[in-house]
Amino acid sequence: MGSPTQRTLAWYRKRDQPACVVEKWIPHTHRRLDAFGFGDILAIDSAPTLVQVTSTGNLAARVAKIADECGDDARARLASGGRIECHGWAKRVWRKKDGSKAKRKRWTLKRLEIVRWSAAADALISVEIKGEK
Repeated sequence: MGSPTQRTLAWYRKRDQPACVVEKWIPHTHRRLDAFGFGDILAIDSAPTLVQVTSTGNLAARVAKIADECGDDARARLASGGRIECHGWAKRVWRKKDGSKAKRKRWTLKRLEIVRWSAAADALISVEIKGEK
């Protein structure tokens, strides 16, 4: 499994939640076009969720991009009851049950949910989703 998008699709399928890729590749411009400027994947969880997928190191930049470049669309999505998540993938060394480091690195997922738009700060408020990874 190569790209972070493919890893996130597999993550949703493992949980029996429907998900599909909504970004498009435009061949003559050699660019990708995200849904509403930020959505790579549409997943049906407790509510329709648009997911921006990246590496863990770029999560903060992606949240900032959604706020700066796609703020109106993001606000409309949140106001209508939709959800926005950012998934960041990184290879990390895991610990064995005895506390020692494993020799092999594994892909780990960090999930952030954008929960609301703060009018006072004129910024998106995001929180990390803890629990099942």
